Amino acid sequence: MQAVKSSLSSFDIAALVKELDDVLKGAFLDKIYQPERDELLLVFNTKSGKKELLLKAGRYMFLGRKGENPQEPSSMVMFLRKNLGNARVSEVRQHGFDRIVEIELEKAEKYTIIAEFFRNGNISVVKDGIILVPLFFQRWSTRALIPKEEYRYPPESADPHTLSVEEVGERLRESDKDLVRTLATRLNLGGTYAEELCLMAGVDKKRKAKELGDDEIERVAKALKELLSKETRPAIYYDGGNPKDVVPFPLKAYEGLERKDFSDMNSAVFEYFTSIHEEEKERKSPAVERIERQIRQQEESIEQFRSGSEEAKRKAEIIYAHYQEIDAFLSKVRKMKGKDFASLKDLPYFVSVRPDKKLIIIRIDGEDITLDFAGVNESAQRYYEEAKKLREKIEGAKKALEESKKRLEKAEQQAEESKKTKKSRKKQWFERYRWFISSDENLVIAGRDAKTNERVVKKHMKDDDIYAHAEIHGAPSVIVKSNKGEEIGEQTLKEACEFALCFSKAWPSKIGGGAAYWVRPSQVSKTPEAGEFLARGAFVIRGKRNYVKADLKLAVGMMNYGDSKIPTCAPLSAMHKWCDEYHVIVPGDERKEKVAKRLAQELGCEVDELVSALPSGGIEVVEKRKGEGNRVTRKF
Repeated sequence: MQAVKSSLSSFDIAALVKELDDVLKGAFLDKIYQPERDELLLVFNTKSGKKELLLKAGRYMFLGRKGENPQEPSSMVMFLRKNLGNARVSEVRQHGFDRIVEIELEKAEKYTIIAEFFRNGNISVVKDGIILVPLFFQRWSTRALIPKEEYRYPPESADPHTLSVEEVGERLRESDKDLVRTLATRLNLGGTYAEELCLMAGVDKKRKAKELGDDEIERVAKALKELLSKETRPAIYYDGGNPKDVVPFPLKAYEGLERKDFSDMNSAVFEYFTSIHEEEKERKSPAVERIERQIRQQEESIEQFRSGSEEAKRKAEIIYAHYQEIDAFLSKVRKMKGKDFASLKDLPYFVSVRPDKKLIIIRIDGEDITLDFAGVNESAQRYYEEAKKLREKIEGAKKALEESKKRLEKAEQQAEESKKTKKSRKKQWFERYRWFISSDENLVIAGRDAKTNERVVKKHMKDDDIYAHAEIHGAPSVIVKSNKGEEIGEQTLKEACEFALCFSKAWPSKIGGGAAYWVRPSQVSKTPEAGEFLARGAFVIRGKRNYVKADLKLAVGMMNYGDSKIPTCAPLSAMHKWCDEYHVIVPGDERKEKVAKRLAQELGCEVDELVSALPSGGIEVVEKRKGEGNRVTRKF
């Protein structure tokens, strides 16, 4: 199931900003990265150590990261590092009750990073109300996010905190829509919280807003005040094991759904959006994603060409508006010899000179303008020619954009057709991790990397489960799920430990065998000992460990799960029970991609699915065996 929420709400931002202001106020901006085109990662030095704030335009923000940073900084990052490096955070705030966050920084001068989390969003750096640089260029009828433009907020929405009972009544009576849509738009609550307010007030959400009586309006206003003053108790709601929403406090509207509570809003937002980021990546065709990136770049280029053309034309007009002063200035320049150019700094308007190019830069009407020694007309003509060339580039870029949109439409159709013609099946939620079904019919899941190691423990480990790990660096966190509180059998525990060792660095090292252990969830902690540091994906184990010796040997086959056959790689005893036949593998010298391609043809599955299931490192297929062919009937 696709996650319902794809961006932060005003309520989320209100809770998040309070936490961020506490953590970041007084911190110094240390490093800046741009992990993806629509993201900025800001690294701060705080009293409690380094903190990383990820801002994703139009979507979300949180302390933490979800991927690697590019080695080469973008031009925007270079600009920000130069101007904002070591700036001090004076405040993190929300603009009204809108989905806009402002980070105020102080250095020699004041700067504000303004992140917009609605529609496509943007992130702008502003000084004295003027945009220095936006993440990407955008233009609307009422405002533009381009350099040197005044930063203007979008048309202001209502701040429900400031509305009296009378004002709430006025907005409801002026609406032609039903109550829930009126609350969502005219009171700036958004759909989810508009529905919640209707439940709290006990008023039918489908009623026409203007038909509500005085008593009902009072109930709505009272519920609004209560909603806005709720204590922060962050949670993620799940529907069928899939993340549905992240909220700053529990909602009546979601009663009956699985809920996971958090101690702070940032942790909840981090887990929710990193989780759906992986799901979005899995759903999208690489070809479609590539063309979408190209379209965004082309749209940005068009806006840059338009802005550049307008700027060049404006400078040409400034030159003619100050014709006499500039003509007199250039006459003095032409009379000078090379050795006299040092005295130019005493002339009005002077900024710098390039004698070798016969160009001089002056500042007039707040603009830096490059003049040609030859004269005023020649200088203006340079800018008019530049404006013309950029207009021509706009036309060329528009044609290229139209072609890209046609290619996108075709790629989307092909992706859809490919999904229909493939032997497709509904993927289970646990397939985003490493997994298998044990011979006792327990679900076993493990992380694929540091991030998913964190997720399987924090999101999926319950009190009745078991945690397993290999006694070697670089091993996954393995969770054995209990079936409704039933005790987990010895055979399953052995299989989980074998799984943990085989998917560790022991496999590519070809060490032959080793040890793994299992413990209870109460022994697993994210709190390190005093003076120690825990890397992401790592956990502290306290108390007795139950060790199991294991060999580096796995089986690959199609596991009979319900009505499906799922390509799986697991310990031999588990695969023997649930597969009709399977291949035994050990560490070897053949690339796993080559092995996967060969086995996928024999097993009748997708190569990518098999590559994803195999351990890292070389592989040797040693034999093929018949299995019992039983079918997993439990639902997980």
